[in-house]
Amino acid sequence: MRSVDEVLKLLNKQALLEVASSLAGTPACQLDNNSSPITGPGYIIFIISFRDRHERWTARIPLNQDDSFLEICIRPIQLARKSPNVPAPRIHGLFDCGSRGYNPVGVGYMLLDWIEGSPMMPWDLSTPPVPYRQKVLDQIADLILNMIHECPLDTETLFYGVPDGTPKGTQVSTSIWLTESVDRGIRRTLRRQDYSTAIDYLIQRSMIPRYVDAQHENCPWVFVHVDLHNDNIIIDEEYNIKGIIDWDCNFAVPLQKAATFPKLLENVPGGAPPSLPETHAYLDLAADKSYFLSILAEKERKRTNGTSITRLMETSRERNFFEMSHHRVPVHREFVSRFCPRTSENVLAALKEVERFLDINAMFKASDEAIARTVQTLEALL
Repeated sequence: MRSVDEVLKLLNKQALLEVASSLAGTPACQLDNNSSPITGPGYIIFIISFRDRHERWTARIPLNQDDSFLEICIRPIQLARKSPNVPAPRIHGLFDCGSRGYNPVGVGYMLLDWIEGSPMMPWDLSTPPVPYRQKVLDQIADLILNMIHECPLDTETLFYGVPDGTPKGTQVSTSIWLTESVDRGIRRTLRRQDYSTAIDYLIQRSMIPRYVDAQHENCPWVFVHVDLHNDNIIIDEEYNIKGIIDWDCNFAVPLQKAATFPKLLENVPGGAPPSLPETHAYLDLAADKSYFLSILAEKERKRTNGTSITRLMETSRERNFFEMSHHRVPVHREFVSRFCPRTSENVLAALKEVERFLDINAMFKASDEAIARTVQTLEALL
């Protein structure tokens, strides 16, 4: 990952404008924010305007100029745009990072629609007022159903979190997916010799059947945006959603993962950034959730004559908490403190999971020091 200054030194802004002009078929006027580019986690963003068009484009330039962004950035947008009812930006052109060949711009880049409007801020206890609040939730319900039903997966789709070696475009059962999710945590902690946390993960491994909705164990995977919080929802002054941003790392997921409350409505313990004010986002308001479930059920019935997604979402809180705890340290601490005491029952369950873990994780053996130390620590707890 390079610094903003390092990437800007490599960037040929005039060449970027010329590429945009060629793709648009009309002269690009300027970089509207030439002197003050937008910088976010991992990106620099310039806004390009045209002389003969009212639309503007985004030039999105990764700070990581060494690795391809096609799978994590472009493929999710392409999937979303399979539906005309999902407000994802158009992709006008790109030069992939790590690619060889002539690139007058000097850096890898993506040219996307600039979505006019503003992030939906604030979203707190009193803002927006109820009519606008419900208007937004109504649109988000449509968005979720449109993504699930109108964005078909294909052979190029990445399936999030499947075990290594799974053929591309192949889904696994929800149980296998959750097992791999926990096993990543076990492998990570064993390698850094954090045996206490490895034990917590082993206890969680024994709990997996509790967090699988049996009816949907082998349902087809679907595509959704898993980061629908207010910063990623662009609205106009009347709270019409004009677009959704930050499609990075949105892949196909099991239905029970897709059918969880949008982050706008769900406060997973430990999930909010520490610097986030309590009134800003990640709220958990009963009235909002109740309204959202009612409008989602109504829309789902009209579309499918059923309410399976709504019912999954209504009972998703603990399942979402469990899954998020595998890859977010603050969430993991919260989950373990509530549900993973070192009781004899849990310790015995963890010992059994060591054997099951070794059965499918060939990079570890029972004789490895990390495994032996973990087993010794568990036995000492009995």
